[in-house]
Amino acid sequence: METETLTVDEHVSGRTLKGPLILSVTTIDSDKPRTVEFVVGHIGLPSLTRTLSVGGAVLFETPDDGLFEIRIMSITQRVSGATWSFCATFGISRLQPRRGLTAGVPNESTANNPFTSSEVARIRKSLEPVHDAVRQRKDLTPEQVDYVSRKLDEIVDAASRVGRRDWINLAVGTLTNVVVGAAVGSNAAKFLFQSVGQALGWLLGETLKLLP
Repeated sequence: METETLTVDEHVSGRTLKGPLILSVTTIDSDKPRTVEFVVGHIGLPSLTRTLSVGGAVLFETPDDGLFEIRIMSITQRVSGATWSFCATFGISRLQPRRGLTAGVPNESTANNPFTSSEVARIRKSLEPVHDAVRQRKDLTPEQVDYVSRKLDEIVDAASRVGRRDWINLAVGTLTNVVVGAAVGSNAAKFLFQSVGQALGWLLGETLKLLP
């Protein structure tokens, strides 16, 4: 596992050496327990904002370099003459290289026409129980729960942009990459595929059952 540390002052941005990530510290709360509000950025990708205390972590996926864990290692105070400031030290670990999407193997007869607005709304509604169940899993870390929830949201959002055959490939590929990239345990992985398969059975049919 590739790991590096990066110390960033409040209101300053820093770039990782081993990964193409930009970390910007927007606010450090000086009250105890101290927390850091920071932004994880990558050129061409939406930024992610989180507020965490020491030990807290978030997962951030890049298209070419895979999945990274960004963890708050320490929050310290720097003194220079009569002035002082806070800074945060991050531990950035590359968890898994990018493997690419795994096809969902939809039937070739599946039309690639767009979803209707009512179908998109139904997809969103169908995945709400999966979101709730993910948050209650004891075998997922907080950062894994956050990551899986964001990927489920991405699946829903994609339904408004791509045709249904492409969406099936994207949905199943995203779930596969979540399991591999975030090192999700076998029980949690089985739960994720089964729960999404049941929630979207009206749309996916036997697609998820084709996967091991």
